[in-house]
Amino acid sequence: MPPSTAHRGHLSRGWIAALLLSLGPAASAQPLQCGTFKDADSGARLTVESPVQGSRLIPGAAPEPYNLEQLEDVLMLANLATGDIEALQIIDEGHALAGEERYYTLESTAVCQASPVFAAGSCRADIASCMDDMAVAGPERWRQWCREGVPAGCNRLIEDYRSDARNALVLDIALASNREEPAEPAACQRGSTDVDAEACRQAEAVGRVRDAAWAFSVARSIPRDVPLPAAQLDEVSMLCREHPSASSCHAAAVALWASARLLPARDAMQLACSSGRDPQACSSVAPLAALSSADLAIVDVATLPCGRYAAQGHALVFGDDAQVQVDASGRQPAVMREGAIRVRNEEGEDHVFWQLANGDLVGNDRWARFARYQRDGSSPTCGARASAGTALR
Repeated sequence: MPPSTAHRGHLSRGWIAALLLSLGPAASAQPLQCGTFKDADSGARLTVESPVQGSRLIPGAAPEPYNLEQLEDVLMLANLATGDIEALQIIDEGHALAGEERYYTLESTAVCQASPVFAAGSCRADIASCMDDMAVAGPERWRQWCREGVPAGCNRLIEDYRSDARNALVLDIALASNREEPAEPAACQRGSTDVDAEACRQAEAVGRVRDAAWAFSVARSIPRDVPLPAAQLDEVSMLCREHPSASSCHAAAVALWASARLLPARDAMQLACSSGRDPQACSSVAPLAALSSADLAIVDVATLPCGRYAAQGHALVFGDDAQVQVDASGRQPAVMREGAIRVRNEEGEDHVFWQLANGDLVGNDRWARFARYQRDGSSPTCGARASAGTALR
């Protein structure tokens, strides 16, 4: 196998120039073949549709859209969903593409499509600069790039909204906390006979560690996905409908679901499945497809359920002692808080389950989000009992 020239990450024009210099002079550039290339080890297929666009399909995942640019014997691939850039060396008269992780060989040829012309000032008109700026561009440009059909812009916008919402929630919890600050050590009190600069510095260092540990515990208690403001939810839902892709519609679905907008979340996941051709999205949305808008209404849990509830690959077994087994884990106490069922796991995080109007349960945590649990009747009948548990803070 030829030596690798593939690198991942955000590659500036300067870096690309250095890469080309490192390859040495070539008598003539290798031709870029249109068609499908396959990596035998992973089964990944890279399709070159035109000199400037293509896609990669990894088994079990959604197709990834790419912007292509040939520079001498190097094919630069900008992943439009993630913002990553990869460099592959074109070898064997264009019949192979050599990378750090994969080695593609031409499986079938195709007639190259006409290269589209990208509007001046658009992301794809200067893809290297756009990818370089992706992490720090800000909402206005992310929004613009999303509308141009660059899913990475949509994803960055949603992630920015999510980060702001988490930070705001952490701040609200901190401000509402009744945590009392310890008294100033005597070693730090001016005018005290016990004043000691070194002892004071040590006491302040201990205080900073204590404050950091408290802040960390607050942040850790908050899930990664928290409800977003209504205007932002409306926007991400609209962007998914108008510019559907597997990654951005999946991100929109997660944001909508975490905000208890189950119907538009299902619609966004359906678009990730149908327009984005994402098999994982199709698997997630299938159990929800038959539910009406009335079924998808969330109702407050009045008492803990009892019996076995099954979902795709998941199971909940509630006993009549307010204990529940989540999948293969040990039995844990379940509590009702804010209208939902919560079960603390061994990692110190909560499994969260909402009850639907039709009696089903749905998950709202990173392990079982979108999972629909239905009572399967396999457990003995038992009397449901409300939990006397307290908040899991």
